[in-house]
Amino acid sequence: MTVPNYKSNMQRFVNAENAGLIPTVEAILDFCNVPRTKTDIARHFGMSYFVAAKHYDPLIESGALVGDTPWLIKNRWQKFLAAGVEFDYKKEKRIYKVVKKPRFKKDERIVDFCQVPRSREEIVEHFGICSKYVRKYIEPLISDGSIIMTIPERPSSIEQRFVAADADAVVISEATVAGFCSEPRSRQDIAERFNLSAENARGYIKELVKAGIIKMTMPLNPKCKQQRFVNPSVEIDAFSAEALLDFCATPRSKEEIRERFGVSTKGAVSNFINPLLESGKLLRTIPEMPQHKWQRFVTA
Repeated sequence: MTVPNYKSNMQRFVNAENAGLIPTVEAILDFCNVPRTKTDIARHFGMSYFVAAKHYDPLIESGALVGDTPWLIKNRWQKFLAAGVEFDYKKEKRIYKVVKKPRFKKDERIVDFCQVPRSREEIVEHFGICSKYVRKYIEPLISDGSIIMTIPERPSSIEQRFVAADADAVVISEATVAGFCSEPRSRQDIAERFNLSAENARGYIKELVKAGIIKMTMPLNPKCKQQRFVNPSVEIDAFSAEALLDFCATPRSKEEIRERFGVSTKGAVSNFINPLLESGKLLRTIPEMPQHKWQRFVTA
């Protein structure tokens, strides 16, 4: 047990081998053979600060525990030492800091943790860092090249991840997306490749198309389910007004147009054909019967 009261909410039971964790007077004094703060004592014996105070306050009042700065006895950083123990603060201060309280090197541990892409929230949760201070640890690692962002062009993106520079991870940038689109890719392909949600992939792709980094294979109908995106340097048979008019230099059916440009739905074909019919650039071979099965379309 950690306290005498059997019915206490703070009551705990330990194995006899760990009896040293029971906060008896002897155990507390033995633990304080080197300077310890009140927090150290509470954590060592697994107690709340309120319960721990009931154990160490009587020892402080009786002089069994002596503070290193008695005139600041309530200071939270005050360290206490068991009475009668010789401890030279000036001589042992440096050794005590190095041996008893080693510096927590979050930098190295964050790099190890980021061997796979991690979000800010995952880093905060894993290391117990306050969310508003996480940049304090991450930004220096990005500056020295230890960690890289998976979306460097959009630092504040909610899809942003951080990964160790030596890890094999996919980093999304204009160059990597353009390289991935060396052949036609759907929105879903791009989203899965670069670990983006469907909504963020849509916005990011739209910006790249607007900037000319990639182009649509069906610019006449941007929302088409058969839409693909490809590097502008790659020559493809894009479903554009010019391509459709060239293809219809000889009469073509809807099925031939679907097969030629990879459009699988009748509605998508209508979205391309109707504007050209209305503008007079494309004509029906049987205008009086628009839905005739032998209907063909030909360039005016």
